Order: sequence, then C-alpha cells, then structure tokens
Amino acid sequence: MEKSVIHLECATDSVDVFQRFDLISQFRESSENHNIEGERRLSDELEQFRNNIRSQGTAFYIEHNNKHYIITARHVLFDERQYLANEREQQNSFPDSSPREKTCVFKEIYRVPSLSELSNCNAHDRINEIIHSGFLSLVSSGAYELSTYILSQEELDIGIIQLDRYYPNVIQGLKKFGFIPLPSSVISEEDFGEGHDVFTVGFPGSSIVGQLDLCNPYRQWMSSAVSEHVYTWGRVAMNHNDLPSFWCDMTIYPGNSGGPVIHDGKIIGLVSGQPTIPIEGSPELRTRIPFAHIIKGRHIMNTLRALEEKIANNYGS
Repeated sequence: MEKSVIHLECATDSVDVFQRFDLISQFRESSENHNIEGERRLSDELEQFRNNIRSQGTAFYIEHNNKHYIITARHVLFDERQYLANEREQQNSFPDSSPREKTCVFKEIYRVPSLSELSNCNAHDRINEIIHSGFLSLVSSGAYELSTYILSQEELDIGIIQLDRYYPNVIQGLKKFGFIPLPSSVISEEDFGEGHDVFTVGFPGSSIVGQLDLCNPYRQWMSSAVSEHVYTWGRVAMNHNDLPSFWCDMTIYPGNSGGPVIHDGKIIGLVSGQPTIPIEGSPELRTRIPFAHIIKGRHIMNTLRALEEKIANNYGS
C-alpha cells in the first residue's frame, strides 16, 4: 500500500498574476523615462513571491481501464486564493457577472520525496532526478471543461487527475521511484457498519522528518520537505446507507486529507477531514474533535467514472 500512496505539496503565488501586472504597470507609470533595468529588478523581486505559498495532502495512485489516476481530496487540489483573485478580476471587468464554479486548482503540484529515496545516494543527483521526473506543473491551465482532472461537489470532497494524456512523464517518474498503481477494483463500493476495523496511511504534519537546503531555482520548483508514511488505526463509528460519508474513531490531522481508508485490503473511503465544534463560551471559535470524516468508496468510483466520461467526450477513448 505504501508504494501507492503519495505525499503531495501544492504551490501558489502570494502575489497573483493580476497584482504582478498592476505593480509593473505602476512602476512604468511612475518612471519619467522607461527604465528597463529598474523594471527587470522589479520582476526579479517579484520572483520571490512565486510558488511561495505551500499546502500538503495525501493522494493514492490508481489504474482504471489502463489509465493512471491520482485520487485525493478536493480541498487539497483547490486553489482558493487564485479562485478569489480570478473572481475579483471578473467583478472588476464585468460587475454583473455571476460567480464562476470553484474549479481552480493549484498551478503547481509536487511530490514530497521520502527519506528512503534520499538515503545512500548523492542528494544533488537525486534532487535532479525528482525534478526531471516531473510532477503536475500547470494542471489548471486551460478551460476546466477540457481539462483531465475533476473536482466533485464540495460536500463530496473528491479530486482526481488523469495522468496519461498530459503527464506521461509523471507516470514514468512514479515508476522510476518504485510507485505502483493499485487496480480500481481495490476500491469498494459497499457500506460497512459500525465496529469494522480500518486504518489509513498518509502524511500529517508529523510525517515531515527533515528539510532539504535548496537554493533557487530548486526552491521554487519542488518541495523542500522530506517525509515518511504515518499509519493510524481505528474503527467505523457511525454510518448510514443514505449518507455519502461516515465517521471513524481514528486519529487524523491536517495532511491526512485525501488518504485512503482501508478495511480488509479494500479502500472503503477517502479521508476528508476532522469535525469541528464551537468552543463553549466562545462560539465564534471552533476546535477539532478526534474523529475522521470519510467519503465513501462508491462516490470515489462515481467521480472516477465521471472523469473518464468527460475525457472520452472531449478526446475520445
């Protein structure tokens, strides 16, 4: 199972493209003479804000009908910051327009290397191998309708990316580092009652065991974290056939999101998150409680089939 579970790190800019254009335009307007050198320095300064906001999550690697997929939680892939920037620009240009669908994903998605990969080898050479093996750069370019990824409804919290059409280098890179896709038949569409033993494998914050001392441009184009898998065990705590999700009495933390939940060798769900409750006496504040919110396997398969159909309609089989 470990060689089918991937640690993702998603990256976005703290200065979005619209702010970048505005700053350069303001510089040009404030310069009495067109100062190419000054503009170049400004562009160089803005580079420090490229890919400098990072978030992490867990994904699992699946093969379905001879195609390769990365499956994770929707909120792991969704770039809310860029979505809001796009909406502000849309409202400035077209004040009467309706909000667009929340389908904006992080423009850069990296794989966090493991300690095992970096042990007993030349770290510099291995870093180059990781970068050149490629990982999901600019997955959000182009129209969502023509993309090879899918985001479910927010309440289902499933995000899936197909690799074969645009990212064959990622498939080769994963193979090179020993990752093996699980067959989609391992995803169970059955319901499981309370008391069933389950476990998950993923990458909460405690999975980070070190940091690489990266210089530019490496720092912008890969993760500096080094991690190892973390397992947690528990039991199904609440389930009902009519609900899209169930609860597990199982410890998870930020970073586990998107990881598989396994029972008896089958993936029965996907980690979505922890519930929160208001703090007594301070209802505006909330605290997490130690239960895991799990999206059922049948919705993973339904979303996978929907992506398969979307790609077939756009590009053929």
